[in-house]
Amino acid sequence: MNTKKCFHIFVIWNNIVYIHYYRMKSIYLLITSCAFLFMLSCKENKNAVIQGEIKNLSEGVLFAYTENSQTVEIDTITLSPKGKFKLEKKLPEASIVTIMFPDKSFWVPLYVLTDEKIEVKGDANNTDDFKIKGSSIQKEIESFRKTNNELFIEESRLSKEIDRKTFQGNEGAADRTRFLSNLNGVKKRITEAAEIYIKKNPEQIASAIILNEYLFKEGAMSQAGELLNTLEDKAEEFILTQQMEKHLEDFRKTDINSKAPNFKVKTIDGDSLSLDAYKGEILLLSFTASWCDFCKLESKTLSKCSEQHKDSDIFNIVSISLDQENSDWVEYAKEHNITWKQITDSTGDASSILELYNIHEVPYAVLIDTAGIIIGRGNSCDEFRDILQKEIPSKKH
Repeated sequence: MNTKKCFHIFVIWNNIVYIHYYRMKSIYLLITSCAFLFMLSCKENKNAVIQGEIKNLSEGVLFAYTENSQTVEIDTITLSPKGKFKLEKKLPEASIVTIMFPDKSFWVPLYVLTDEKIEVKGDANNTDDFKIKGSSIQKEIESFRKTNNELFIEESRLSKEIDRKTFQGNEGAADRTRFLSNLNGVKKRITEAAEIYIKKNPEQIASAIILNEYLFKEGAMSQAGELLNTLEDKAEEFILTQQMEKHLEDFRKTDINSKAPNFKVKTIDGDSLSLDAYKGEILLLSFTASWCDFCKLESKTLSKCSEQHKDSDIFNIVSISLDQENSDWVEYAKEHNITWKQITDSTGDASSILELYNIHEVPYAVLIDTAGIIIGRGNSCDEFRDILQKEIPSKKH
């Protein structure tokens, strides 16, 4: 029997004895007491409910990943022929429940309080139009976005322009640089708006989510850490806050000027490879994948970088691909003239290095100097041009 229910029954039984013994007590008191305790018991045992309808999901099932400070659970949800579903869970605290398609092509995080009823509606053929109702935390986040709607519209417009100019190659290079500068300005204003919101609402769980979305990124980790320390009450206890604290601690271990962690893996040729093998040399780790469109552009930049430093005795590149099939990467490497050392994720080696260096996106690059110190982190090796000129001064660039 539920302990809380046992306690309530015990209290009710004591009330009966008390009234029977003194007789002067009104039977009305007993009925009122029983009714109140019954309602209290029901309230405490109320579950969170996530339900809705997703059309055109051929697999007919969803995965639900529930995370809070006490547990991590995975549920498989079966959809009805019309795409309807319902998940009822007893949550010990505010939680993140991520609804994911079986092929992992789409997922949406839901921020759920212990007794909320959340409605999810969408179409698997149009994932941009998913609608979520019933989450008070989500409502608060949407309020923040609505207040800064003009900034988010401009951010979206500039991002699309940059994508378009990027795939125009050299022809769109000048416009891309201009759009990128404007986008950075807009992102800075969004970051400032997020900081203002968090400082005004340190107790709101939405503040933790907004911090993670708009401030918890490289180049702003110091600022993010300061804001993280201002969170209070439920926001401080929220699972995402705990994850950010852990990530911040890990990131500091692999930030610029930190000692690069050693690794021992196998290349696609089956040869052993470790960081120790590059003592006294400069090593560029390039994190990539054959299915990543922007990685294709980065491969061209890497080839230019390799060509510029081909006469150097101390400069090396290692590509670390998230491809799980060696054959996919080998075909890609041949197409893009990648001739340096390569590692894939066929046995989990690439994932282990990503985790070791706290990499959360591709393309990405880490530059390590002759002393084994991280001297550069960024989305492109092109960002290290000045550093390489300094580190390899005897060669022409």
